[in-house]
Amino acid sequence: MDQNTDEFLPEMLTCQIMDLDQQRTCSEDDPSICIICSILGKFITGESIYEVGATGHMVCVVLWGLTIIIGLLGVFTNFLIVIVIRRMNSQRPFDILIMFLAGFDLLCCGSSLIGTTMHVALYQFWVSRDFATMQWFHKSTLVTLFGRTTSTYMAMLITLERFLVITFPIQTKQWFTSRKTTIMAVAVILVSILLNTPRFLMFEVVQKDDRYANITALQDFTYIIGVTHMFGWNTLCLFLEKFGDANEHLDFLAPLPVLLVLSILSYYEGSEIAKQTKAVGHEAEDRNRGGEAFLPVVIAYFSTNIVPFVHFFVAYFTDTFYRELNIAVGLSIVVNAARPAFKKETKALGAKWYNFVLGQNETNAYRVNNVNTGTGSSSGNI
Repeated sequence: MDQNTDEFLPEMLTCQIMDLDQQRTCSEDDPSICIICSILGKFITGESIYEVGATGHMVCVVLWGLTIIIGLLGVFTNFLIVIVIRRMNSQRPFDILIMFLAGFDLLCCGSSLIGTTMHVALYQFWVSRDFATMQWFHKSTLVTLFGRTTSTYMAMLITLERFLVITFPIQTKQWFTSRKTTIMAVAVILVSILLNTPRFLMFEVVQKDDRYANITALQDFTYIIGVTHMFGWNTLCLFLEKFGDANEHLDFLAPLPVLLVLSILSYYEGSEIAKQTKAVGHEAEDRNRGGEAFLPVVIAYFSTNIVPFVHFFVAYFTDTFYRELNIAVGLSIVVNAARPAFKKETKALGAKWYNFVLGQNETNAYRVNNVNTGTGSSSGNI
């Protein structure tokens, strides 16, 4: 059998929206023409992708509905954060990092809304597998993953900065100046672009080859997302493939243990500071309040990174891409990105925005009144 006729399909994209019983599926007319999915797409409840009213499908639809609600809330909240911090023109390192984080959380929420909708629409057969649909599905998934990478590593930088503020309050002022903080944030973005490059270069939407016409799993497809052949199977393509595998580990595995370590260290440091509060006074009280404010953030990041962690491990060890877990990852992304919406500080931001707009209106009205008064006085004097 000619192995060169095998077409490897990306598990994260094409394979998960197909029903396959085995990793290698061949044409009924020509057994030498085959497609290979190293990880198969399935529902946890075991039904086919064609049983659109079954339990697994309904679970995905419910998770998608929650994603839409929380994602829209996250879009509004993160947009508000970016606008308020920019209008305040704050140079505090923490505010700079929060503004960068909010920007990419905004990207995460927006792209996740589109990406999760496309996933569920394909699971439910609400749309056909044509060129436009597959492009939206492909691009929104990749943009969501890029946004998640940047948001996650930006959040890790923020948690590190907060931990250092609690532990080394004097030295941190030198380590995190406004300029250094901006450089660190830009470095995180560049690293995220580098890590996600293989995803953008390795896959493309292509018309289904006529050779695959008699492969049952592809009968509903007019276009598929396949491995790009722009480089051929040469050294560069192999490098991108291996680099992409490394990125999967960094993206889905690394954040959880890092945040776990920070959680433990922060809890320990917070406990130590609490013991010193009565003895040292106001400085310890301030650091203790900083620790109390910091811990919920780390816990939130820790909890929302469990789902991607579990999803990656299940896919890696079982060679199965469970669709319910996939939509749950989308939900965890928007929950993570929309977390400020559940905090009382967001109300304070809303008040600042309201006061800023109201203050601008009052200032303009004051100026108009002054001009009118001045004009009236001049007329009277004349």
